[in-house]
Amino acid sequence: MDRADSPCRFILPLLGEYVDSGYRDIKSRLLYSLRSNGRFQLMYLVSGIVAAVYLYIEYGFHTNSPKALVMALAYAWGLILAIYLMGHGLVALPRRLIQNANTAERLRRLQARAPKVNDKLTEAMDELDGLESQVMQLRQKRMALSRDFQDWIEDLVETSALPESRLSAASDTSRSNVPAVVTERYLADLTRKLKRARHKKARFENEWAHLISDASDAQAILNSSASKRLEFERSVVPGRSKRGFTILTPYLRYLLHRHVIPSLRIALGGFLALASIAIVWSEVTTPIWHKLSLITLTVSPSDNVNFGGQVIAAAWICYMCISALHTVSTAKVWGNRALVVRHTYPESASWYSYQVAKLTVPLSYNFITLLPPSVYKSTTFYTFLGRLINLTPLGSGFSQWFPIFILLPVLAATFNLYGRIPKVIGWSSLEEEDNNSANDPNAAGYGTGGWREGRALIERELNATPHRSSALGLTSRDASPATRNSSNTTPSAATGRVPASVRAREQYRDRQPLVATMPEDNVDRAAPRAAER
Repeated sequence: MDRADSPCRFILPLLGEYVDSGYRDIKSRLLYSLRSNGRFQLMYLVSGIVAAVYLYIEYGFHTNSPKALVMALAYAWGLILAIYLMGHGLVALPRRLIQNANTAERLRRLQARAPKVNDKLTEAMDELDGLESQVMQLRQKRMALSRDFQDWIEDLVETSALPESRLSAASDTSRSNVPAVVTERYLADLTRKLKRARHKKARFENEWAHLISDASDAQAILNSSASKRLEFERSVVPGRSKRGFTILTPYLRYLLHRHVIPSLRIALGGFLALASIAIVWSEVTTPIWHKLSLITLTVSPSDNVNFGGQVIAAAWICYMCISALHTVSTAKVWGNRALVVRHTYPESASWYSYQVAKLTVPLSYNFITLLPPSVYKSTTFYTFLGRLINLTPLGSGFSQWFPIFILLPVLAATFNLYGRIPKVIGWSSLEEEDNNSANDPNAAGYGTGGWREGRALIERELNATPHRSSALGLTSRDASPATRNSSNTTPSAATGRVPASVRAREQYRDRQPLVATMPEDNVDRAAPRAAER
């Protein structure tokens, strides 16, 4: 356990800061990483000293005390985070499946999200343009710098993607943001900001492209109700082919996406909801009487785990881990960190690896404690971990009773307490951003970031150009800097964004409501009338 835990606690955080340092030489990167992690490791050290004093006063000193202390503290912190994330995911995952079964409502939520994602993408592009303009201004002063700094600046210029038509404006020294004295720390900060800005831009470009693609597919599914034939247009997302089997006819594809897949989503969501209830019930009742645990009844009803019980146990722990990791990947509280297909920032990859390593052991041990004591105390896992956790009454009591607090995130996610009392707990971004916008009638008009404005943005994006990747401002990852620089598309034109100041004043023409604005149960009624017309 201690060998497996060392990468989680020390190596991965150091690696993340190392790749995010912005410096060029190894020594400077290591020093920056050590300084950045010093405060984080100091917190662990202070906690360890306090716990060591407690163990010494309570039990005296013996050979197992230091090892037990490290194991117990690591498990306690991991269990706190794992219980909270798992509790939120046990509610969010089934609910998301059930909500997505309704195609019309899914399209409405996508339209409600569109203005927010579009604004974030535009802000990311503006931020990156500002930093790249600063690089171009810095290029004008490179001759007065040392040879190493000149090479450093040239490397930054080669990775910039400003079009040639804007190079002269970016190089205007009359409004320069470059300091009079250029230092190594300044260049490292600029390099780090550039890396983060490019990652932020790639993140929201990917999110915007997926949103447009999903909205186009949902609209195509709704429009197919009249003709009973479904044909998807080619994918908007670069590198992703349109889903669907080529062997399916348009009619079979219509049946699959209009009837079969929604039914499967409802069935799977209902099944996972029952599994979530069983896990929460087991966490609450196990400290009281382990025979009330539903996990115990399904895995080892007779205090003996056979092959079938092992398969069921694997399914239980797999769902618990998926619920926790679902919250990690969808929560909006991790800053600029995100997993982007083929464009994940190395620091984000290290951070997510750190979270996975930190959550795996506490979730696994918490699961075996849901089984009868005669079963889990005979496992090897309990021999090298549980024995040390139960060394003190504080550790054994924490491991036994703390999982009951899973009720807090479960109730908060079920009744949307994050949205109702955000000023009190400050975690409202854990909930889906589109829930309030999709259900708020006051947010439906233009200029308010509602679903109507999102529908207009999606329509503008889909009708902008046959080459949708260029309309999104996306470029091939294999394209050369010269090819990227030849594009004269501005951020606002690339995303079809209407600035907030203009949205409040702009008057839109009255238009016929789309099929997506009708409730889904009315779509089938309107289909015969549309066919007759």
